[in-house]
Amino acid sequence: FKDILSFNTFDEHSACSTCTELKAGVRSAPDMATKIRRAELYNQHLQRQWRDRLIYWRVRALSREKDGGWLCIMIDGADQAKFRVLKAQKWPSDFDGVHRPKVQVVGCLAHGYECSFNLREEDVGKGSDFTLQVLTRCLERVFAQCDAENIRRPAHLWLQTDNTSGKNKNQWIQRYLATLVDRAIFRSAVDAYLIKGHTHEDLDGHFGVMSKHIKA
Repeated sequence: FKDILSFNTFDEHSACSTCTELKAGVRSAPDMATKIRRAELYNQHLQRQWRDRLIYWRVRALSREKDGGWLCIMIDGADQAKFRVLKAQKWPSDFDGVHRPKVQVVGCLAHGYECSFNLREEDVGKGSDFTLQVLTRCLERVFAQCDAENIRRPAHLWLQTDNTSGKNKNQWIQRYLATLVDRAIFRSAVDAYLIKGHTHEDLDGHFGVMSKHIKA
């Protein structure tokens, strides 16, 4: 598996600010009693993010059953640097300061149904309109698949995104989900977010494989 699996370097993912602060507090504790108290706070933080992740995993499992219950969709954007071209280990000095084009890649994983990747140019604004477009097209394909396979359409929607307010955590996403319920497309809709700094999940693995294959 050496061409597929590798160890991540320390700077590939942003660190959780809460984890960083709590760990620093443990290291700088003046005595053992203080160190124990701060270590307990750090452990509580890890437990909260773990319980949060367990809920997502449970809904993900229900979605994969395709029994007309839950539909779990995760939408996440990839790090644009992973898809910057051209790629090389070392660059001649002639390339210093030259613009290397990149692309915005947004993944949409509907557990049990499909996984799609949506592309747009690097200079396009990052707003909730693109997230809604990706979600709408995904729902259309999921419903078409259900009709083709003669299975019940999901009754409940679980949307899993990150905490970015500009793209996901805003009134437009909430209004869209409310409209889906109001028009009886779903009986309920949940907009869920993992704890900030602990949002890396299924789609990040797909992005990593894609980036591995396009490296020069």
